[in-house]
Amino acid sequence: MTISSVPTAAGALAVGLSLPAHWELVRVDRRLALRGPGGAADLGETDAEVEAALRGALAGTAVPERAEDVLLDDPDPGTAVARIARFRRLLASLSPHAVRHLLTDDGELARAVPMTEPVPDAPADVAPGAVVRLSRAVVLRADQGVTVAETALRGLRVLVPDPRAVALLGTLSAPAVWDAPPDPRCGLSPEAVREAVRWLAAFGLLAVADADGRFAEDLGPLGQWSANDLHLHTRSRLGWDDRPYGATFRLLGTTEPQPAVRARHSGRTVELRRPAHLRARPDEPSFSEVLEARQSIRRYGPRAMSVGQLGEFLFRSSRTRARYGPYPERGMPYEAADRPYPSGGGAHDLEVYVTAHRVEGLDRRVYHYDAWRHQLVEVCDEKPVIDALVATAVQSKGDDAPDAVLTVTSRFSRLAWKYERIAYATTLRNVGVLYHTFYLVATVLGLAPCGLGGGDAGLVARATGNDPLVEGSVGDFALGSLPTGRSLATERDRTQRGDPRWTAGQAPEWCQVRREVIGDHPLDLA
Repeated sequence: MTISSVPTAAGALAVGLSLPAHWELVRVDRRLALRGPGGAADLGETDAEVEAALRGALAGTAVPERAEDVLLDDPDPGTAVARIARFRRLLASLSPHAVRHLLTDDGELARAVPMTEPVPDAPADVAPGAVVRLSRAVVLRADQGVTVAETALRGLRVLVPDPRAVALLGTLSAPAVWDAPPDPRCGLSPEAVREAVRWLAAFGLLAVADADGRFAEDLGPLGQWSANDLHLHTRSRLGWDDRPYGATFRLLGTTEPQPAVRARHSGRTVELRRPAHLRARPDEPSFSEVLEARQSIRRYGPRAMSVGQLGEFLFRSSRTRARYGPYPERGMPYEAADRPYPSGGGAHDLEVYVTAHRVEGLDRRVYHYDAWRHQLVEVCDEKPVIDALVATAVQSKGDDAPDAVLTVTSRFSRLAWKYERIAYATTLRNVGVLYHTFYLVATVLGLAPCGLGGGDAGLVARATGNDPLVEGSVGDFALGSLPTGRSLATERDRTQRGDPRWTAGQAPEWCQVRREVIGDHPLDLA
């Protein structure tokens, strides 16, 4: 849209209105309707003169009140009054859905577009001498040649086509008194800056401090959110954004989906033991017992975990049982996979890499787990890299170095090819269920599991040779042999009865089954 200049008082802003993209006024006989992506709303019988005035008011290039001036030209005062009343009612009904344009003498300064909430119809009431700053929840990005500012806290976006307005936002990165002389770098008059600040505050781009100089977004529950977490949360859920959501298959027909099975790495291959039976052991505990016994264990036994134990763990938790598709007739135009844990859309984007630190029968290397062939493929033998991967795991969990660090990566396009706005969030959900599967399988096999809170993506990229934006690390897990004796008892028996800081909830005694499930004699798999 091209916005022409609007005559205004020197330095002042005018506010124009327009309909959002994909919305339009349509006429059917003598009736007017508003038609958009969700259907059409009847606006009632409307004559051509009122319709013309309404379209002029929604052109985005003039103050809406001026559009009604043409209705005063009717020689019949009664008709003119009726038309003006009709025009104002229609404009009031459309105003909550309208885009608002901040206009200067020489063009458009900014444009606020509703997504899931109306754009404010008045500037914020900012007290004289108040301090304002750019909200920490705001992200600026480029979109089709225009700077776009979005806050994670509002259901609207602001397009900023004028570089002076972009500069104004930049100068407000540091708190400033809003009605003091503006920073000359923004190139706007003091009057325009003051009006723009009030509007930008109304749009949620600027935070206003209280009388004590504190910003509400830094306090209470909101202050506990980081900007990155806020944006991931609000933009991966419905209700905050109007962009396409979910399984839109936006790349169908333009980009081939990645296959369900990852291309093999080229390193040395290690064959892994394949379990012969569904049950891991004859006296395998029930699912409920395993679920209650599950816990993080951060210490390890004097004897290293064996390659046989590692192989059985990977087989039972992570192997690819089958691949299937595509089935375009069933709405699945891509190849999917089947593993012991669930995955969004059956995409199974996750891969597992093993940093073998102390694994009996396995060289100290980094390996990719080929889940289709049940093999380990060596990808890195650099001692400094291996040392750093192990050290990062220890830093995350504390206590001892694990026998192995499992790094979970995602082949991101497996999900991004199908999903919009939720692809990365779906990856994290997949990681969560894989973590839990790791825990349950390790508990049955008599191994020590511990999910880690984070890892070093750059280090993993160096170890694996992967482009971290094509296949990057998204999860980390420590695994090793169970500790023995007192160390095992300390890790296993964590119920703090008698401690005033420990309060019983629902059936805490059930978890005492771990004393039988997590025993001193794990499976001995060579």
